[in-house]
Amino acid sequence: MPQSTHEKEERALRGNGLFLALFPSGIITAMTYHDLLRKLNDAPFKPFRIRLSNSTTIDILEPGSVIVGKSSAVLPVETVFDDQGYRVIRNWKTVSIAHMVEFVDIDVKDSGRKRKRA
Repeated sequence: MPQSTHEKEERALRGNGLFLALFPSGIITAMTYHDLLRKLNDAPFKPFRIRLSNSTTIDILEPGSVIVGKSSAVLPVETVFDDQGYRVIRNWKTVSIAHMVEFVDIDVKDSGRKRKRA
């Protein structure tokens, strides 16, 4: 099936490693920290995956686990559950906002572990 001109342009733009959105006006923009903040503050929050320019992904399961700056963000890359069932972040990574390509909502199944009440 032949691709439309718009699809070809979008693939070419995404292929260069930057998130670039082509708006109806023809203006092309890169991902900004405002884009990330808007996604983190969606109500209700939905877990999502960040795809980076090198094709790696980082899952964001809780909005409070991300620290956003103007040019970079601190993201959780390894989480575990402690013996009481709390999610604990074991490892972080600082990522340039310019290397974030897209956000994709993910369906996270409950692991079956519940927090124990004291």
